[in-house]
Amino acid sequence: MSEPMTDPKGPGLKVIVAGLPRTGTMSMKAALEQLGYGPCHHLLEPACQITRLRKSAAILEMPSGIKRQQALRKLLDGYEVSLDIPGSACVEDLLALYPEAQVVLTTRQDGRAWLDSYASIFQPLTSLSFRLVGFWVPGAYNCARMVLGWNRVYAERFPGVQVPSVDMYERHSAHIRAITPPGRLLEIPVGSGWAPLCEFLDRPVPGTEFPRRNERNYLVNVNRLTYVCGVLIWGLIALWGPHLINKVLQNEFLTVACMIQTMLFTTLLFSHKLPAAPMTTTVETSVLFAVALLLYTSFVNGAIFSFTGNGVTNAVVFSCLGIQLLRAADILLLDPHPDPPSDPVDAFNALWNMREVGTPRQIAHLPQDNTYSKPGCGPSRPRFFLRTGVRIVVSYLVLEVITAMAPPPPPPDSSNGPDSLMEQAVARVLGAAGFWFLLSLYLSLIYNTLAFGQVFLFLSEPGDWPPLYGAISEAWSVRRFWGIRWHQTLRKTFGSHAMQLVKLSGLAPNGFIDRYATLTLVFAMSGLLHWVADRILRVPWAESGAMPFFLLQALGVVVEDCVIAVNRCLGLAKSGRVMGYVWVAGFLVFTTPLWMEPTSRYVRTGVDVMIPFRVLPFFGKGY
Repeated sequence: MSEPMTDPKGPGLKVIVAGLPRTGTMSMKAALEQLGYGPCHHLLEPACQITRLRKSAAILEMPSGIKRQQALRKLLDGYEVSLDIPGSACVEDLLALYPEAQVVLTTRQDGRAWLDSYASIFQPLTSLSFRLVGFWVPGAYNCARMVLGWNRVYAERFPGVQVPSVDMYERHSAHIRAITPPGRLLEIPVGSGWAPLCEFLDRPVPGTEFPRRNERNYLVNVNRLTYVCGVLIWGLIALWGPHLINKVLQNEFLTVACMIQTMLFTTLLFSHKLPAAPMTTTVETSVLFAVALLLYTSFVNGAIFSFTGNGVTNAVVFSCLGIQLLRAADILLLDPHPDPPSDPVDAFNALWNMREVGTPRQIAHLPQDNTYSKPGCGPSRPRFFLRTGVRIVVSYLVLEVITAMAPPPPPPDSSNGPDSLMEQAVARVLGAAGFWFLLSLYLSLIYNTLAFGQVFLFLSEPGDWPPLYGAISEAWSVRRFWGIRWHQTLRKTFGSHAMQLVKLSGLAPNGFIDRYATLTLVFAMSGLLHWVADRILRVPWAESGAMPFFLLQALGVVVEDCVIAVNRCLGLAKSGRVMGYVWVAGFLVFTTPLWMEPTSRYVRTGVDVMIPFRVLPFFGKGY
């Protein structure tokens, strides 16, 4: 076998294979890879395809234009070749995105041969029985949705033509010939060998036979397996579903949390289907207000205390639901270009993708994972599960050991503490370091558990879950600590609301006061969220230090910006990163006890714990 040749230079797609499904696209994929092109996007690749099926189906449901082109660019980012669905149905959009790409139109000997092959594989996917039986089978529903979207594209493109049909096949070929610039199209029937393809792409002919790949048997078996798995899953649902629903309804805590999630999810999913704009806004605002009222009465007003005794669980669930409420308000009411999700999985991810990974509004300085195996797919699923699982286990065990061995907190009215100034300083440093370590570990446990669960259920891809924290080496200023090192799951949501409030105040946009007013509001909103969370942990309103702590973080950013500006104006020597690390560490040691100490006094040993059950019973006896 000849060695792969050097890839052509330049980003983006280089080859668009415009042939319909069942026209030898898998064989063409193998041939192009052998000629040095790659990676190639084909939905029969083994990696990440269940989530990519959903994205491809969504693309086929969009009208041709900017929105579809943006979705195609995102889907094909990093690929050099597009084959099969959805690219072959959107060649006009791909040519607008990649005007230098070469177009290869794969064909069969005649339209009847193509129709017989296509209909026997794909037509059963559109049946009601397949969609119902396979609804819970990963990928089955979106596969059917994708084929239905494909049918719709061609029905709209060729009015009056039956889809699929011999006429549609021939008109597709004519359409590709009409939209492709002269000299950039190769029409190649199945079985033509290397010569026409290599001549068209200006590549030497390999010394091997042209590859032959036929996925027919594979697809037939997948369809059969879908029915089998679907029947089994529906049987399990019928057997265990009522029992699980009854358990949820008997647990007030789960009932409230599920009710809020359902209200937000449904509003995001169906808001674009509401009639006129004023009516849409009224309905959305009413639902968001109802969720806010339910959050307050259930969590903040004390009713939640009767649901579960664990104050940490209460506080975390409230924080997540509160952030999701603000995210929904941002998407539905504040976004100048609203684009609410029309897909159930997208609606779910809109609530949980708090850093908006993979969207045009993705946070700046998103920590990167350099172990991605394929464009758009992120780490391989086995590697992702292994790595994420190890993080979950290690975080959990360390938290359990710390919980078991930690001494009980002093009573709220206790005044015992270190006597000497040195002892106080050491206690303050160790306390602050321990607080941030414990908090980082706990948030990492939650994040990795969510990541593992969502990827396992095919709700997202491994690449949608980059590292939670940035490199600690980046935190040589308070601004960089919060903007790069820390998790930033609140940044986009709070930033959108803060900018809207500043805009309503009438301040000049992008000005000095506008910038720092937005910064202060973001930290104030974070302080408010944590202040309420402290109250759920039974910290009295007046004793919580969350708001002073977060407002001081905004002040710290302002102070260091002023120092940097003065230093630049006076031309003084730069202090360097070492002094920056010292400044950040000292500032956090000084401010952290404001928030940490009141909270720690009211945490109940053995009750307000970060872990739901024990796996190391030989550690400790008090919880």
